Amino acid sequence: MLNYRKENVLGQELELHVTQKLVMHPMQQQVLKMLQLPTLEFNEVIQQEIAENPMLEEKEPEEGVDKENIDMGMQKSWVDESAA
Repeated sequence: MLNYRKENVLGQELELHVTQKLVMHPMQQQVLKMLQLPTLEFNEVIQQEIAENPMLEEKEPEEGVDKENIDMGMQKSWVDESAA
């Protein structure tokens, strides 16, 4: 917090207080919690949300993407990049 006080000849004074706060929106908190989940738990949460919310729908993967091995492919590419 920054405080500033100035007094003039007539005895009047002026004070200024400046503060800064970081506030996380509840949605940001939810995203951070979800990103920390293991893959299986994350997928379970997503499936549960899709089942509970009629406005959500699951998008099918694009052609050429093996839905079952998406996670393994991501893990393999991460290992390949880190080994280089």
